[in-house]
Amino acid sequence: MTTEPGTHASAEAFDTRAATSALTSGIASIVLLVLFFTPWFGAYLCYASIALGVLSIVAGSIALKRHQPKGLAVTGLLLGAVSAVVGIGLVLFALVFVGAIQI
Repeated sequence: MTTEPGTHASAEAFDTRAATSALTSGIASIVLLVLFFTPWFGAYLCYASIALGVLSIVAGSIALKRHQPKGLAVTGLLLGAVSAVVGIGLVLFALVFVGAIQI
């Protein structure tokens, strides 16, 4: 997109906030999921990872709908989906096999 000197390009053309937040929250959710397996942190990191994963999925979907950069949006969406699925799987595993739920 070229503009003449003295004119400003439309802010809408460069709006990448949803795609950037999808990627950022996707990376953060994966980091929290990895930190969950370290002995120094508590189990609440798994819940935070699930929440950030869902946020990343929502932001990535919004970014794709608004035709923002596809690479950022899809990467954030996939990282968030992986983090949310693994986190939910860990919570279900803990509930079933630790004995919190009677089957």
